Amino acid sequence: KMNTMQVTYGLVMVMMLFCAYSPAQGAPQDCPGCPVEGDPQDPEIQKYAEQAVDKIENEANCGCAYELVEISHVTTQVVAGELVHLDLVVVHEE
Repeated sequence: KMNTMQVTYGLVMVMMLFCAYSPAQGAPQDCPGCPVEGDPQDPEIQKYAEQAVDKIENEANCGCAYELVEISHVTTQVVAGELVHLDLVVVHEE
């Protein structure tokens, strides 16, 4: 059975680790492997978005077209390669 001092020490150590490895809100992230905000206007991001819309059209398999309206949010993350997460607004063209 742990006494109160051991529990308090354990909580303090966890808090110290959390603070040491969690960037402050609004601070730049110098964290390898952490997601970072991307620029929706970046030409490479635009290319990825168009490829995503093409994939949506192909998988819909209805012969219809979709148009990219907006890239509303982008994050990138370097893992084993680069992971790009896009939030897109598309419309169905008739």
